[in-house]
Amino acid sequence: MPLLGVVVGVALMFSVTTACLLGFLLPWLLLKLGVDHAPGAAPFITTIKDFTGLGVYFLTAVWLLELTV
Repeated sequence: MPLLGVVVGVALMFSVTTACLLGFLLPWLLLKLGVDHAPGAAPFITTIKDFTGLGVYFLTAVWLLELTV
């Protein structure tokens, strides 16, 4: 099933891109707000990235594999 590889590739690309953007933006935003950015950023980055990555994976799978929800 070649489309499954496309689904995984799109989800992985989106997840890595999201992690990269969040890895920069969230600590920067916390620093601008005057909060210590070191301990606060990692749990938020991981949680947001995981949820968005799973959402993109499932939505892409439903769309490309023409699954019913």
